[in-house]
Amino acid sequence: MGIVIGIIIDVAVSAAAAAAEAAADAAAAALAEAAAEAAADAAADAAAEAAADAAAEAEAEGAAETAAESEAESAAEGSEEGASIASKVLRGFAKLSKLIKEYFIIDAVFKTAKVIIREIEGSSGRVQKLEKYVQVLIEMGQKMNSIREWLENHQKDTVKLEGIDVPVDSGVLSKYMSPLTAGVGRLRNLSKNVETQNQQNEAMTDTQLEAMRRCLVKVNTTFELLEKFIGEKKGIVNVFSSFPINKDEVNDWKSELEN
Repeated sequence: MGIVIGIIIDVAVSAAAAAAEAAADAAAAALAEAAAEAAADAAADAAAEAAADAAAEAEAEGAAETAAESEAESAAEGSEEGASIASKVLRGFAKLSKLIKEYFIIDAVFKTAKVIIREIEGSSGRVQKLEKYVQVLIEMGQKMNSIREWLENHQKDTVKLEGIDVPVDSGVLSKYMSPLTAGVGRLRNLSKNVETQNQQNEAMTDTQLEAMRRCLVKVNTTFELLEKFIGEKKGIVNVFSSFPINKDEVNDWKSELEN
């Protein structure tokens, strides 16, 4: 029972923890920018970044909750606590599926940008940098899809708490979704400007390349948190042993994204 309660506590507090982590990330980013740029520019960048995070998360949550609401109520009938958990899991699946779809649209924009900058600049350092970022982008998208497939394959795996069946994937989704939503939201906002430049056959700027790097760092931070969570729990939740993430690949992405 102690193991089960520990898992449920993770589920219950993970949303608040993720929100706190996202807030800490935003504050750290603002401080870093302030040290590197003029005070006015740093303040504007920090405000825009925080607004982009909030807007991206609100947009994804609103659409996903609408899509999943009726299914969640039906699946969780008969138990208030069970309803809360089931509703959270179903909304998490809807949001994850929506984010993966958006991610591959974003992926296509940056692949096109890579072709354009290569045609303009040959094999310059900027070209090599974008090629590296696009490869990380592709690999992260593949990883998201693998995680989605794993979650779908384990939807019926549960533990019990006082007679309530709790999906083992509920902790994964709550730990994973909030920072991922923020990271993909930033990438989406950047890709809109890049897509306009693609249509005009213009290369990405240095500022945009750096923004892309920082967006990918944000997404990789999510994978780091998730890998740590799985590593801590797989000894007591056997099904987590097959979860498709490991420390080496997360560290490889982190290394590729260092300045």
